[in-house]
Amino acid sequence: MSTKTTSDTKTGKPILALAVMSIVWGYNWVVMKEALRFCDPFVFAAIRVFPAAICLFGILLLTRKDWHPRQVKWTVILGLLSTTLGLGLPLWALVSGGAGKTAVLLYTMPFWVILLAWPILGERIKGPEWLAVILAFTGLALIVAEDAVGTNLWASILAVVSGIAWAGSAIITRIMRREPDFDVVSVTTWQMIYGVVPLIIISILVPSSPIQWTLVFGAALLYNVLFGSVIAFLLWFYIL
Repeated sequence: MSTKTTSDTKTGKPILALAVMSIVWGYNWVVMKEALRFCDPFVFAAIRVFPAAICLFGILLLTRKDWHPRQVKWTVILGLLSTTLGLGLPLWALVSGGAGKTAVLLYTMPFWVILLAWPILGERIKGPEWLAVILAFTGLALIVAEDAVGTNLWASILAVVSGIAWAGSAIITRIMRREPDFDVVSVTTWQMIYGVVPLIIISILVPSSPIQWTLVFGAALLYNVLFGSVIAFLLWFYIL
């Protein structure tokens, strides 16, 4: 562990970052649900992420860091998991699913991280952790089974899959973190640039209704660009 990482941990910065990120992303479920009244999900995902990626690239240049992409293979995979699937699928799920339930199912991410970290990172599940895994899986099954029909079931499946994708992105970030050239701003920026490309393609190919540009939609979009994407993603990769 680097000296900076140890120092940040002792001062509680990651905990503070986690608290701020939780508030920003937690409230954003309500904001996104409102935004989808005026815009189709993949269109909203694309117009949310594209300006956020530009903002992050500007931050990368302003901080005078090396703006060239690093660990390209891993960063592309990270972008697909974290941005394309991690943002696109929850918005799709919100079309027919409730904001609260979708959020709960997506935030099963730590449960999937535990299961993925065992074969990939060698972090074994020990003792009482097995009970936590069993209880978490039981709870997940009960929540999904409650609406095991039609569009509600589809929304639940999308939310769970997005949680698995998000967990995968956490594992990839841990692997990338082992390299000495790992940089939070660079990784956050380039994974978003790579991840927004499929979202733009999907938003063009899939038929959608015209965007209704209202004050509520404009405010929701602004919140998602600045807080839900730029700030929250920087905090997330910093925490990891």
